[in-house]
Amino acid sequence: MKFTSITTSLLSLASMASMVSAERYFWIYWSQDSVSGTGAYMYYFFDNHPSCNDVFNTRGVMEQDDLNDGQEGAVCEGNGCWNGKPEEITRFEFNAPNYGHYNILKIDGWGYVLRDMGGNNVGICRPTREDDFTCGAPFAQSGVSIFQCGFP
Repeated sequence: MKFTSITTSLLSLASMASMVSAERYFWIYWSQDSVSGTGAYMYYFFDNHPSCNDVFNTRGVMEQDDLNDGQEGAVCEGNGCWNGKPEEITRFEFNAPNYGHYNILKIDGWGYVLRDMGGNNVGICRPTREDDFTCGAPFAQSGVSIFQCGFP
């Protein structure tokens, strides 16, 4: 039986999806820059649901057109990037402080896979809007979760 690279990737994804727990979970939140007045899309990364203290002490990354040359940021593709439905995101690439440079890819019929930049499946993600934050002083900041990911 000859396996194609797609078959191998799907088998790898299926084995990761069957895992009961992961060694590290992290959450990705979408927000809009309300501090500088640009309204730019921002993404924040947390190990748990954040407190306002966590939000104020975390540097978000801005949405970019691409992440060439190792720049920090996020690239979001698909209708879910703008319509509030993260399950409609088809690709989300990020390079974030303390979280690294990865791609989240939607694979129809399987869900979302977390891949390193070498194309290796290293975890799984699920789209979610189950958590949000709204924080006041010293500046107003709000955001909503879009992914929870786990590394096995």
